[in-house]
Amino acid sequence: MNLQSASATIIRALRSNWFFAAILALFTLQAAWLALTTIYPQAFDEQYHFGMIQLHAQQWSPFFATQPDGADQYGAIVRDPSMSYHYLLSFPYRVLSWLTDSQTIQLIVLRFTSIGILVWALVLFRRLLLMMGLGQAKAHALILFFSLLPVLPALGAQLGYDNLLIAVSALTLVWAVRLRQSYSPGHLDWLLALRLTIAMLLFSTIKYAYLPILAGVALYFLPIFWRERRVAFGQLGKAIGSLNRTRQVAYLTAGVIAIWLFGGGIGLNLVRYHAPSPKCQEVLTVERCYEFGPFARDYASKNDDVHATTGQLASYPWRWAKNMMRESFFSVYSFFGSDGKPRYYGGSYVPQLLIVGWIWFWLSLASLILSAKWLWRQPTLRLVLIVSGVYAASLFLLNISEFSKTGYVAAVHGRYLFPVIVPLLGCTMLGLWRLAGRFGAISRYRRSIAVGAMLVTLLMFTQGGGIGTYILFSQDGSYWHFSEAARQINSSIRNLLQVIIVGQ
Repeated sequence: MNLQSASATIIRALRSNWFFAAILALFTLQAAWLALTTIYPQAFDEQYHFGMIQLHAQQWSPFFATQPDGADQYGAIVRDPSMSYHYLLSFPYRVLSWLTDSQTIQLIVLRFTSIGILVWALVLFRRLLLMMGLGQAKAHALILFFSLLPVLPALGAQLGYDNLLIAVSALTLVWAVRLRQSYSPGHLDWLLALRLTIAMLLFSTIKYAYLPILAGVALYFLPIFWRERRVAFGQLGKAIGSLNRTRQVAYLTAGVIAIWLFGGGIGLNLVRYHAPSPKCQEVLTVERCYEFGPFARDYASKNDDVHATTGQLASYPWRWAKNMMRESFFSVYSFFGSDGKPRYYGGSYVPQLLIVGWIWFWLSLASLILSAKWLWRQPTLRLVLIVSGVYAASLFLLNISEFSKTGYVAAVHGRYLFPVIVPLLGCTMLGLWRLAGRFGAISRYRRSIAVGAMLVTLLMFTQGGGIGTYILFSQDGSYWHFSEAARQINSSIRNLLQVIIVGQ
């Protein structure tokens, strides 16, 4: 078998729906193991999210009329616009709390809900990549490597609205791309546009960090809507009129709920506080806000009258990129201190796996720069780049703004880029494929080169990919106290990994 026929065989396997099902199964298995074995709370603010779910379970409205007693440790939740995730999860929690008093069982069931949400996100990202023009082989390979980032199964195995934010960001891009691909002058799928608008208002109430996604979609489509303004209302009215009564009522109900949630949260905050999510001290007293850990940290830093220097600001983009990269590949685990309070240890990573990440980072950057004109000329890819770019730029500007005030690098976490990292990598792969096709010698063997790069990357992901990094650096105290079997299994896996992973 020659090189090209071997590559063709591997590509056929990659294209298979069974291969994608295996990716989902592998991710689910890893996340499920962590959900079943790791202690509560885990490091990505799981204690905050579970507490907020419990508070929402005490009432039927998603809004709090007043700050609940004993809730200051969660910040000014009376004006928190990011309520939908906690409110939705409060309903299965209500059922669970009725069925059992065991907090462990409640947490494990809710954690599996989080896993399901991230699996849904992977399915949506696959659909998006195919709509962008990647074949199934490339799409499946990209989803595989995304699912093997050490942070992703750990994120899926705990409670947090980041999981749902990733999924709805993927869904937004799927619908936005479908809307763009259905457009021709004088014709637009106005029902899909209406559904997308309603959805984006609802999704904004999951976490206000979704707003840049909304802004990116609006930035792309507003010129199109303006060109079609003369026929917009007529076509929309005709489309709604063609629906049966049940679907009309469903659209109306969803629209009313979306406007109510968005207006009562983000809208009211913009009017009253001139920000989608006001600072805690603008709603509560500083003394009460000190119960909220992030506020205490940031407020103390600002009161130290320490500001970033010009040199620090100039070097910040590189520091930001390094933090984002490291925290996509690092391990963070929980344990209880001698005082009975949870402690978090993070920062450990496998160096050679991080090197792979940096190689692909620089390849991606070069691909995006060299292919920029071609990518921009493709309407679908231009939409993806605008939405992803607005989101990434907004995150960076928020981070550097806080850094300029405190001189302290905070809230720079790789998982915050996960809502847009897959579509950006999809653009990268399309750019690399096109660039390779421009050179005769490379063009002839580009499939073999692509397969070789994938296999080398997959080989390197044996160096701590998936939950490997977590198990390698975690300790026995990271697992449920009653799970002696889990400790023994993880110890055996850790011993095996120390043999497989170079330098361990």
